[in-house]
Amino acid sequence: MLRLKKGVIVNHLTAPEMWLAAYVVDRILQHNYSVPYTTITSGLDGVHGKGSLHPKGKALDFRTNDWPQGKAEWITAEIIKALGKQYDVVYEGDHLHVEFDPK
Repeated sequence: MLRLKKGVIVNHLTAPEMWLAAYVVDRILQHNYSVPYTTITSGLDGVHGKGSLHPKGKALDFRTNDWPQGKAEWITAEIIKALGKQYDVVYEGDHLHVEFDPK
């Protein structure tokens, strides 16, 4: 089940592909790793680095501290495979960054 961290803004995502990404991340976490909630920690809100796609509505961050211990690499690899080459997926320790960035 998807949920939002308090204050997260997602109502103006410009890329519908980000809703697909959120669904895919949620399905993988729930069905393969029994994580009951997939929490989006950042959308259009927050401070991000230069060139970030968050302000353009093409990126989401997901909480990772509730992932099973020692499984972050496996989970990230599954998400990368499921989303394909049009998405950049980066495990950043305290969160997973996913952006729609077709090449």
